[in-house]
Amino acid sequence: MTAKVLNLKLDRAAKLPLAFVQCLMVCVVLAAVLAVNAHAETTTKNGSSAAGNAATRTTVDAINSIISSGLMGGAGVFRIRLGEGSTPELSKGMAASFDSSNLSIWFTPVLTRVDNKIAPLFTEGSVNLLMGGIEYNHEDTVIIGVSLTRDWANMTSTEISTTTSTSAVTGLGYTVAPYVAWQLNPSWLLDASFGAGNSQLESTKSDGTVASPKDERSFVSMGATYLKPLTDKAMFTGKSTLSRSRDFIDTFNSTRGTTVTSNTSSATYLNQLKLGGQLSYRLGSFTPYAGGYYIQNDFTVDSTSSVKPVEYQTVSQWVAGLNFSTGPVYGALAFQQEQGRTQSRLYLGYRF
Repeated sequence: MTAKVLNLKLDRAAKLPLAFVQCLMVCVVLAAVLAVNAHAETTTKNGSSAAGNAATRTTVDAINSIISSGLMGGAGVFRIRLGEGSTPELSKGMAASFDSSNLSIWFTPVLTRVDNKIAPLFTEGSVNLLMGGIEYNHEDTVIIGVSLTRDWANMTSTEISTTTSTSAVTGLGYTVAPYVAWQLNPSWLLDASFGAGNSQLESTKSDGTVASPKDERSFVSMGATYLKPLTDKAMFTGKSTLSRSRDFIDTFNSTRGTTVTSNTSSATYLNQLKLGGQLSYRLGSFTPYAGGYYIQNDFTVDSTSSVKPVEYQTVSQWVAGLNFSTGPVYGALAFQQEQGRTQSRLYLGYRF
């Protein structure tokens, strides 16, 4: 990129309309309201709660990954610039060249496998997502968009206490998440998003108890990404994220045989700070990467139950994966591991 073009991008960024700043502030304020506007008072059905938390965390992580990687490179996201007459192309970043429209749509499926071994609740299974969105690009420096995620969860949750109880939990839900991103220069990107949605859960415990609670989720997230080329093929990517998520289960009934029990509402709150980075190396159509992150959690369970979900206060997370794009096929395979928790994700798509 020439100095003239870089100076032009920085000049545009310096002259961003006040409306963008106002929009960003409104997004953050609304997200904060969504995250704290409810306060539950009593017990939780732990199997459903743990499965709901896993689905929410998977969704939030995927949304954050899509926003940053779609703008500055990384996992493939299929973007179509609306109004183009030519064949759509896979976007390589926020500054990808398009000629006729500032409005684009994108979509990608995400297949996720989770395995959480944090006593006294163990949760394992799959959370699969179908994600899409529409966004507006302002002079290759700012985008404003909204994503829609459909999620399918199939989990097994086990309570480890004086007795062991297992619940099979399935869920079908959605999340709507507006977002904004500001590319300060070719190296720095700031982003903010908030979202809300719900998941209808179906839970069957090992003792025959059946329930259909609804998990209401909301979150707010703000992040900064730093991109530093080391060679013509090697890249360092630094990332910091501050987020807050909330899961709320309202009053519901559970049934065991002819016995019906009323279960009162419950909620969990997770404040999380994540700092770290990763190294990647381009090998033709494939780009392997590996990295590490420091995570600090502030996790609260609003419940009087004797068995509650737990999060470690500080953990180290290790990530590794492979991004690829060949012909019409694109995608990424990613693995991450931290104390008591492992996750694998597959992004896969086809250009047509």
